[in-house]
Amino acid sequence: MRQTWHHARAALKEARAKPRQNTGPASQKRYLDFLTAALTDAVTEKLITQNWAKLVVIPKYERPQPLVWTDERVARWRETGKKPSPVMVWTPEQTGEFLDAAVDHPMYIMWHLMVYRAPRRGEATGLPWTELDLTKGVAYVSGQLVTDSNYNVWKDTPKSRSGRRTVTLDHATLALLTAWRDIQEAQRAEWEK
Repeated sequence: MRQTWHHARAALKEARAKPRQNTGPASQKRYLDFLTAALTDAVTEKLITQNWAKLVVIPKYERPQPLVWTDERVARWRETGKKPSPVMVWTPEQTGEFLDAAVDHPMYIMWHLMVYRAPRRGEATGLPWTELDLTKGVAYVSGQLVTDSNYNVWKDTPKSRSGRRTVTLDHATLALLTAWRDIQEAQRAEWEK
């Protein structure tokens, strides 16, 4: 498991070294929708006479179908190196194996939170202590960290209105977060000496 983890980290590092391009079908649709909306507003305000973006034809985009990593799919992927789908989902057992292997990693508590309470990656990484009520056992999702194709990171609001929500923390996650907060406070006090 550890060897697989190191191999995956090396592959990710290699992939991040390559320039990223946001030109796939999903990005094309998002860009066109944004441009069409902007030009529609310009037509409404009589700044231009026609919305030419409505005439642009792009390839039809269909979201990839998520598939579960069954034993057979894992074996086939190991043989061929080809993922069965761009979006693959771990089984509960695989998720548990990952968490067990990652227990000493500095990001473990965030991964635990994501597995058990399901905030998005940006919401979990952007969750400040001020938005956690460890007495009531809740997290208030009110922001997220976002990254662009150049790996610039900034704070933003959640993707949708429903993204602003209160998440109830289970006992194990609450205990982990409480312990982590205590560790950070002790470290902060040590640094301030």
